[in-house]
Amino acid sequence: MGPYRLRDHARMFGNETRNRAYAAALDRVVAQGDVVLDIGTGTGLLAMLACKAGASHVYAVESSPIVAHARALAAHNGLEDRITFIEQSSLTLTLPERVHVIVSDVRGVLPLAANALASLIDARERFLQPGGRMVPAVDLVRGAVVAAPGIYADFVDVWGRSASGIDASPIRQAAVQQITPVNDGDLRTLTEVITWTSIDYLTCGTPSASGPLRWQVGEGGETSHGLALWFESMLADGISYRTGPGSGDDLYGAAFFPWPEPVVCTAGTTVDVNLRADLVAGSYVWTWHTELTADGRRRSFDQSTFAGGPMSIGSLRSQSPDRQVAVGMEAAVDAEALRLLCQGLRLGEAGAQLRRAFPDRFGDDVEATSHVADLALRYQPGRINR
Repeated sequence: MGPYRLRDHARMFGNETRNRAYAAALDRVVAQGDVVLDIGTGTGLLAMLACKAGASHVYAVESSPIVAHARALAAHNGLEDRITFIEQSSLTLTLPERVHVIVSDVRGVLPLAANALASLIDARERFLQPGGRMVPAVDLVRGAVVAAPGIYADFVDVWGRSASGIDASPIRQAAVQQITPVNDGDLRTLTEVITWTSIDYLTCGTPSASGPLRWQVGEGGETSHGLALWFESMLADGISYRTGPGSGDDLYGAAFFPWPEPVVCTAGTTVDVNLRADLVAGSYVWTWHTELTADGRRRSFDQSTFAGGPMSIGSLRSQSPDRQVAVGMEAAVDAEALRLLCQGLRLGEAGAQLRRAFPDRFGDDVEATSHVADLALRYQPGRINR
């Protein structure tokens, strides 16, 4: 994972609407003495709220260095003995026991973001006790046809203009294949809001999703620029919060799916969208086929984020199965360090042997040991004992 930004966590920590909803849900779901797993703990807020709700112990998993601040906050609030912080991906985690509750907030703009849903499915199967609970319980992905003139001008039509005499129009075709995160105030819904998919975290079996959307425009004459999706989260029975237009949410926003061109929708216009999201190598490929029918005339658009990203000849060649790769000295250093660790050597012993094997790479045993320690942290199995 790349460098974390504290300001991103500050926005989550400071969002009282979200925090109150999670606190209420944990109060309702967590029973006295429960063991809880918090995936993507960040600053540790949900882990600490779980303790306040009655958890006897919380395993708080976070793959970024923000976990150091989480440990400090837990200690400051007198909860360090009840929370085990684990700095690694939950996908490689092992625990000494199964848990009663899994809590998380690893969404992006939508619940379908990177490996978030795949991680939760994996954690449920490996760590949740029979009869266990998950917070959130269900996320509904909702959407509508929208007017977004400002966003469309800034992210799509900008490529149809020239800059100091330079024509950028070829890029416009790529721009309409990309999804743009937007804020609540950037959109105006032109149709009713409907549900595209429902994610039940206790039963969901795949991180991918697909399904149709159909709207009918009531009042005509409005210019539409595409569709937008957001989510409504059912954290626990009777406890929910939502994002998207009109919600007042300033944390998650919505995902804007542009059309290749703005469309004036007359009264009675039907909009049919076949939308799918496929998780491929840790990222989602979104595909949306749109058909608009008005007064017996039909227009259709085929779009996909796969077509929105540049793919160079060099990039394709680099992934060819026939390609032979020559690795440098750093690969040889890491391979030897891992070999020494797999033999069960202590860090200092492995560092000393590594320096003798690569005397030009390391100035002393301390530097070599530090390199071995970094590798050990990266590949540690995550076995936790209480």
